[in-house]
Amino acid sequence: MPLFPTVDLQNLSLKSAKSLLIKTIQENYSNESTRIKFITGDDDSDQESVHSNFPTWVTDPAIKSYIKSCIRQDGAYMIFLKTSDDEEAFNNINVLQQKAVDNDVDAQLMLGMMYLDGSKDDEKDARAALKWLKKSAEQGDVNAQIMVANLLQEGKGVHKNDTEAFKWYIQAASENDDPDAQYNIGLMYLEGNGVTRDVEEAYRWLKKSATKGHSEAQLTVGNLLYEGKIFEQDVNTAIKLFRMAAKQNNVHAQLIMGEVYIKEQNDKKALKWIRMAAELDSPDAQYMLGQMYAKGKGVRQDFMEAIKWFQRSAEQGHYEAGIITQALTN
Repeated sequence: MPLFPTVDLQNLSLKSAKSLLIKTIQENYSNESTRIKFITGDDDSDQESVHSNFPTWVTDPAIKSYIKSCIRQDGAYMIFLKTSDDEEAFNNINVLQQKAVDNDVDAQLMLGMMYLDGSKDDEKDARAALKWLKKSAEQGDVNAQIMVANLLQEGKGVHKNDTEAFKWYIQAASENDDPDAQYNIGLMYLEGNGVTRDVEEAYRWLKKSATKGHSEAQLTVGNLLYEGKIFEQDVNTAIKLFRMAAKQNNVHAQLIMGEVYIKEQNDKKALKWIRMAAELDSPDAQYMLGQMYAKGKGVRQDFMEAIKWFQRSAEQGHYEAGIITQALTN
């Protein structure tokens, strides 16, 4: 089966995320791709989150006519694009179900996702979702394979089965060389979930995923090498991996880069990475940036700017920032 694009929006600003969404859909529609997965995170409580705004963005006139269906997942959305082949058929649930019965891999995936999302029969049905996703996965669809593995690993609405989840991740990694699957395999080996713990195998799979640009894998391998508790410490390689992940807007990696430069007493470089994470709404980074403005570390001292960042951090529940903000406003 062909690989379908997966685009990570979760650490971008709202403006950048919407722009990338529109560009990606336009480009893939022109290339006659059938679907795209957008990773958004799952913070529905925040009305300013990418996940909350995504359903509105897909109605933008620039892309609305290209989209056949938008189905919500945990922390992601799957966009199905219209094609010249019977594009109206998938809008009819009866036709979709018949196509799934007839072993159409896309229909099986879409039907499974609709059961998972609750957009079929207006209620979620994880067991029915698993049934159809498995059928699609058995035909080699990488997205279905990953979703089956996720369902079995999480055990929400279905029997939790880490061992079977591991097998599906292995299949996705082996058949499709999927970096998400490789990352999850690495974590399962590292933690001994669904498979006997094997740190060497964990490292091998995590490194494969990191090499393909998976930012969480880069962060995990970086942490393992930086700490030196399981593997021989290699600070230089760890920092290279942190930097690679940070450049992909991985907030945790940006924070680590900031802390690394603080230890090296290079406040200007520390400020660069901490500011990046703060602008991506990390409360820890916002608190640290407030401290740097308050103390004049790496930047001209500016108490008003410091207060601004302390307040932004406090609004997200950061304890120390809340104490400082309360003291300054009373």
